[in-house]
Amino acid sequence: QAAIEDSKAKISDAEASVQEISQKIPEANGELAKATALRQKEHQDFLSAEKELAEAVDQITIVAEGQKGASLAQLPKDARKKLDAMKRGLRSVLEAGFVTHATNAKVAAFLENREDEFDTSSGKMDDDTGILERVKQMAEEALSDARKKEQKAQWDYDSLKMSSEG
Repeated sequence: QAAIEDSKAKISDAEASVQEISQKIPEANGELAKATALRQKEHQDFLSAEKELAEAVDQITIVAEGQKGASLAQLPKDARKKLDAMKRGLRSVLEAGFVTHATNAKVAAFLENREDEFDTSSGKMDDDTGILERVKQMAEEALSDARKKEQKAQWDYDSLKMSSEG
């Protein structure tokens, strides 16, 4: 008789646990759906930033190889447009937050100070030698940082998904 009563109590406890867990499942599924939607948006933002940065690196390389020894003020109009487009791309990537703080600071400093370094009277930059290489290096660092950040975000999402499914 005692065994039967004990078994009934265990069954009642188990049914309560099942009911409690059943209520938590939709909540967990909702949270996972929100995380999935957020992750998809983050990934699309990353793809856009990655494309802009990769194009910027390519454009800088083309301009730098075609303009060895020339000042930035001497760049042909189409090369100058590419350089300006690259700067806009770098700025949008910085604003999107796809780079680490250290790289962000370097690129932001370049974007903000570069105009100050332009001497309109001579049409020459204060340090033309290697400026395109420095900008290319910053763009490559920003691209690398963006890829690392994306990889970590994907890993974090995959971990969340596994823990909620398991």
